[in-house]
Amino acid sequence: MRTEINYLLKLVNCVVFNKPNPKSPRELDWSYLYNVAKNHGIANIVYYGMDLLGFKPPKPIEQKLTEQNRISVFAEAQQ
Repeated sequence: MRTEINYLLKLVNCVVFNKPNPKSPRELDWSYLYNVAKNHGIANIVYYGMDLLGFKPPKPIEQKLTEQNRISVFAEAQQ
């Protein structure tokens, strides 16, 4: 399993069960992690992880996660 997918699973687990932030590996490809999260519809959970767990991805990924959150909030408001 790729490092990014393993970290993503740990991150989602920590957000859902309110656990401490998992330490991110050095060789983490944030773009890959974001794309996997977006494709599986869990980018918003990763966004909430930024707030709840206090981790900071690189700025471009942080902006993409923020945009995905806005889209999710808008879609929920429309429903």
